[in-house]
Amino acid sequence: MKTYEAYKDGDGFWIKKIPIQWSFGSLNLLVDFVMGQAPHSSSYNQDGIGEIFIKTGDFGKIRPTAKWFTTSPLVYGSKEDVFICVVGATAGKVNLGLNGTISRSIAALRPRDKVVQSYLFYFLSYNYIRLNDSSQGSAQGIINKDILSSIKLPLPSLKEQTQIAAYLDHKTHIIDALIEKKEQLIKKLQAQRQATINEAVTKGLNPNVKMKDSGIEWLGEVPEHWEVVKLKYLVDHSTEKGDGDSEFNIALENIESKTGKLIFSESKNFSGELKVFKKGNILFNKLRPYLSKVLLAPKDGECVSELLVFEAIGDIIDSNYLFQKLSSEQIISIVDSSTYGAKMPRASIDFILNLPIPLPSKEEQLQIATKIEIYKSRIYDSTKGLQNSIKKLKSYRQSIISEAVTGKIDVRDWQAPSKN
Repeated sequence: MKTYEAYKDGDGFWIKKIPIQWSFGSLNLLVDFVMGQAPHSSSYNQDGIGEIFIKTGDFGKIRPTAKWFTTSPLVYGSKEDVFICVVGATAGKVNLGLNGTISRSIAALRPRDKVVQSYLFYFLSYNYIRLNDSSQGSAQGIINKDILSSIKLPLPSLKEQTQIAAYLDHKTHIIDALIEKKEQLIKKLQAQRQATINEAVTKGLNPNVKMKDSGIEWLGEVPEHWEVVKLKYLVDHSTEKGDGDSEFNIALENIESKTGKLIFSESKNFSGELKVFKKGNILFNKLRPYLSKVLLAPKDGECVSELLVFEAIGDIIDSNYLFQKLSSEQIISIVDSSTYGAKMPRASIDFILNLPIPLPSKEEQLQIATKIEIYKSRIYDSTKGLQNSIKKLKSYRQSIISEAVTGKIDVRDWQAPSKN
């Protein structure tokens, strides 16, 4: 892509150079700000217009909330606006507007006659990271009207703004479609991984093995030569309290959902009661068990109290096999169905200890665990490769937007490919 013939100094902050025929305009002179409000909770009902907000996402996505309201105060956004999230972790996320009421977490920017809506959207998308950084002065993260007003927008002609937006619509659509395909493939790989684990820890590795009824509805059939033993007879449940001096601490956020991999392992910023665990112990999350956070401890340490600590009785069950079984979708699903408490659902330790566990011979346990680990490693490598590819595509997407809205590339002669 070609560049412009000549450039001049930019705003001295975000943009160093712009095409010589472009100008700058302060955002407060180019848009009308419509700041959302929070209606009183008593005004919620099922008959009104949905509140609109931007949820966490790569480029900002909009959806109505599950709550509705009709009474004042109401602030309305429209399809002609650009919405920007101004509060919380998603501060700086943007998207094109929708008709509806907006909450206090959203500001609607209503373009005047010198700026095109879609061009403004792409410029603010490019500046998301800087806008998010600007919000970090408060604990919650807030982008106030003063921050928005101080933004200087590079301004080509309206015709050129429209051309830039059309170019970016085309390019980002292609990139987003590639990202979507890779994300769908990751989901399929994860589903295959879970199905393979469930099959192996429920039926073993021999597809022709004779089966018998386990006598338990949710467990179904198991190989004829396997036993079914309650978990409490296979493990020692450790409740030893920690003293907070361990160099290896585990909280729920340190365990990756469904994979059992460590996300971050070294931390001393723990509060509340801690429990001791040893290398080879299994840590099982009883809080929101649907998150499927189960870990085979790689070394000694301490963990938060929401993690149950199980030590496999070595002459009966292999710890790796038990880890695979406890992290299987079948076990996670039945444990999750037993939880109590609406806001912070937890599973009872008694329920978990009384779970029936299919038990092959020790030799077969080792074979199953080894086979699963090999398969999981392959899936993990494939998933990582796709995730890295997605990351590169997202970076490429941002670079294209950056180059176009700052004038690093000249798209005035660009033409959309024919649909024929």
